Amino acid sequence: MRKTSRRAGLVGAVLFLILIHSVGCSIAKESLAMLYFIQGNNDHKAGDFDSAIVNYTRAIELDPNFGEAHNNRGNAYFIKGKVLEAIADYTEAIRIDPNDYMAYYNRGNTYGWIHEFDKAISDYNEAIRINPNYAEAYYNRGLTYALKGDKGKAIMDIARALELNPRVGKE
Repeated sequence: MRKTSRRAGLVGAVLFLILIHSVGCSIAKESLAMLYFIQGNNDHKAGDFDSAIVNYTRAIELDPNFGEAHNNRGNAYFIKGKVLEAIADYTEAIRIDPNDYMAYYNRGNTYGWIHEFDKAISDYNEAIRINPNYAEAYYNRGLTYALKGDKGKAIMDIARALELNPRVGKE
């Protein structure tokens, strides 16, 4: 009976160590992904967008559901003029977190840049639905309405943006 309980104890200990190792590897991957993400942010701030893209990509490879890394890599792609890659990354960030208003906002900006104004307005609508106090989304939606020739909606949105943040558009 003692041998059985020792054996069961040993098996339990081995299973426990395997579990700890598995969880530890997952935590280690997430921590490493975060380090690459932070380095990507530092590269981005320094204007080294190619390195930022490399580091965001490494973070995403370690944690494919790292929505903020997708969003930030999208921003770097946008600055590099790679709008299709940017849109793909923003779309993935939204898939990961449907309440990521910044990903909607960024994708809206990208659609606006390539003159897909209806898609831009749709994304600004979602950003505003999620965060009704996001002045920049109202402002950019207003500018997009102006580009479409809808002055009434443009004025309403820009007025709302200025109500929320008197410095919007000046920063």
